[in-house]
Amino acid sequence: MTVRMTEKETMPACTILKKKGGRPTAWAGAVLLLLLATLFTYGMGRKADTPPPDFAVHTLLRGSQSAGSGNGPSAEWVRSRDALERVFADAGSLQLSASESDQAPDVDLAAYRVLLVRMGRKPTAGYAVRCLTERSGLTNGTAVITLEWAEPPPDRLNAQVVTSPFVLLKITKAGYSRVKLVDQDDRTLFELEAPQ
Repeated sequence: MTVRMTEKETMPACTILKKKGGRPTAWAGAVLLLLLATLFTYGMGRKADTPPPDFAVHTLLRGSQSAGSGNGPSAEWVRSRDALERVFADAGSLQLSASESDQAPDVDLAAYRVLLVRMGRKPTAGYAVRCLTERSGLTNGTAVITLEWAEPPPDRLNAQVVTSPFVLLKITKAGYSRVKLVDQDDRTLFELEAPQ
């Protein structure tokens, strides 16, 4: 690393910490250590409620058609391997083209919880839901998961087809007893107790 002195001169940064004898002074080393600790703690975008490294949210599946979707939005826990396979099979049967979506992945239900979120029945195309994992984390024992809850602009022409957008999430079982789902504007969509 170098420090720019003028347009033509540069000096290695380590020489700034050296006194005339060529050895760093004790206070300069302490200041450097304090500066690095501060940058590491605050300069890396870390917040006080940053989740531990073992907390994670992953999208297993998302789409525009979900079976069993009522008229309104819903969020429900998928508690067994059979239920997970049914969600994947139902989603695969409702898609217009054949895909791998009807094959449920191998999820360790002892280490993860699975949550199915549905927007409900919608009258046109243009609706979608997806997880914004970079904006999800733990706060005071609650897993706060941010979803993009997209709706088409009112002045836009959309295909007149009934849709029921959904997202299926895999969430680690670490450090929370409640789950709060919020939209991209931090409005609360759902609050659920985490199953044991």
